[in-house]
Amino acid sequence: MANFNTHLITASAVSGVASGAVLSAGLAKPVEVILYFSLGTVGGLLPDLDSDNSVLLRIIFSLLAVFAGFAAMFRFVEVFSLTEFLLIWLISFLAIYFGVFAVFKNFTVHRGIFHSIPAAGTAAILTTLCLFHVFNFEEATAWMGGLFTGMGFLIHLILDEIYSVDLTNRRIKKSSGSALKLYDPKNYLVSILIYLGLLSLLLASPDSRTFWQRIRDPRVINQFQQRLYPSGEWFRRRSRPTD
Repeated sequence: MANFNTHLITASAVSGVASGAVLSAGLAKPVEVILYFSLGTVGGLLPDLDSDNSVLLRIIFSLLAVFAGFAAMFRFVEVFSLTEFLLIWLISFLAIYFGVFAVFKNFTVHRGIFHSIPAAGTAAILTTLCLFHVFNFEEATAWMGGLFTGMGFLIHLILDEIYSVDLTNRRIKKSSGSALKLYDPKNYLVSILIYLGLLSLLLASPDSRTFWQRIRDPRVINQFQQRLYPSGEWFRRRSRPTD
């Protein structure tokens, strides 16, 4: 399988090109492009959350523990004393970092259902829901962010499959097929649950009609085609239109 640096560099490179294409097509503002690039890069690291030694896993649970601690503390800030809600913060932090983190590691198996196509879809829809409901982005922006997360996720799976082929010895490693799969053959119950969860998330997701209308808009396609190659001399700065 590919290592952390390979996943990070590849996901960020593809996300950079894709976000640039979205900007050129007029589908995003510069600020939104930064969001899409970041989501695509993080998405390229998400499948390794089921690895006990995952760097991203430790970062996410550390941030989650800090956030949960402060959320609990602020919930009771006007009820208890300073010492009391600091203790609440500490208890919440320890519960997440040493409790939930340990349970997650014990119940997840590397190259399990996290390394699968439905997991990529789940990550994409969860991102869409989070952007729409938590951060109040428009439907089209939320769906584009989810698309970039899913794209990064799939890049990770494809890289793992590529690295499962040993070209020097011309053989297929045992890990082949364990990343880019539709279900976990070792755990059918978990496979069924993730599809049920994906269906539930889709039913709760925001309206996607605006997103697809923008993608299929002939003006967007035409603008992208015009910006794909220079119309004249290469690397010649175009003059801005005058008012």
